[in-house]
Amino acid sequence: MGVDEARNHGRAARIHHRVRITDSALVSAAMVAIGLARLWAGARLDAYRWFVRAALVAIFITRVFAFVESQFAAAIGLALDLVLLVAASSAAARERRAASRERVAAAS
Repeated sequence: MGVDEARNHGRAARIHHRVRITDSALVSAAMVAIGLARLWAGARLDAYRWFVRAALVAIFITRVFAFVESQFAAAIGLALDLVLLVAASSAAARERRAASRERVAAAS
C-alpha cells in the first residue's frame, strides 16, 4: 500500500467514524425527543425509560466511535453520559416506587 493509498484509507475511516457518530447521536436525540413528548403527556416513567435508552445508545454506540476520533473528548462525553444515565435511572426507580405505593394504597 502506497503513501497516498494509506492516506486515503485513513480519510475514509475518519469519515466513516464521523458518519456513525452523527447517526447514533441523531438516534439518541430522537429518543430524548420521544422521552420529552412522553414527559409532557404525563407519562413520567415512560419518559425516563426513553432517557435511559438514549443514554445507553450514546454510551455504547456514539462514544465507541468518538474514542477513535479523540479519546480525551470522548472520555469527557462518556462521563457526562454516565451522569445522565444514573440520573434517568434513579428518576425511573423513584417513579416505579411511587407507582407501586399508589397501587398498594388503592388496593387497601
